Amino acid sequence: MISIQQTYHKIISLFPTRLVGGFTLVEMMIVVGLIGIFTAMGVSTGSNTNDSVLFFKDQAKIFQAIYQAREYAMATRGGACGYGVRIMNNTVSIVSVPPDASTGSCPTSPTVFTVESLVPDLSVDVVGDFTLVFLAPFGTQYPSNPPPGTNCFTIISNKHLSSSLVKINSIGTPQIVSPPCP
Repeated sequence: MISIQQTYHKIISLFPTRLVGGFTLVEMMIVVGLIGIFTAMGVSTGSNTNDSVLFFKDQAKIFQAIYQAREYAMATRGGACGYGVRIMNNTVSIVSVPPDASTGSCPTSPTVFTVESLVPDLSVDVVGDFTLVFLAPFGTQYPSNPPPGTNCFTIISNKHLSSSLVKINSIGTPQIVSPPCP
């Protein structure tokens, strides 16, 4: 009868160098290569995610500026006739509508604006040239019925991976819409 120890030694004698321990150089190179591939995939995905996060963060800043302008108009801060948001040359700013210099009354069709503040640190491109104004004291939008296509702007991320077309609806709320601008 063969003992377990004899069977073990017989099996070991078939693979004398392999069962001693360790990994071969080829196995180590394959593992290191796989780790490098997975790391590269993670780094590229992370940079795209960062671009998307910045895009949505900046989009929220622009929307917040629009809401803030409407709130200012409803509160009639500082004697202004209204407040708004002006998008021009890739700059987003909060503007006020001063009273008419000659009459001292509020204009019904504002054309003169005073920049109150800029929306800071935008990392996106804002494409479009328009001014959205909310007249005091009720925060009504001027113009109330803008011509089609004139109340839209586009926000594009740094790497052009994300973009959205934003339309200002009839009550001055930004909405993301599908092209073309309705």
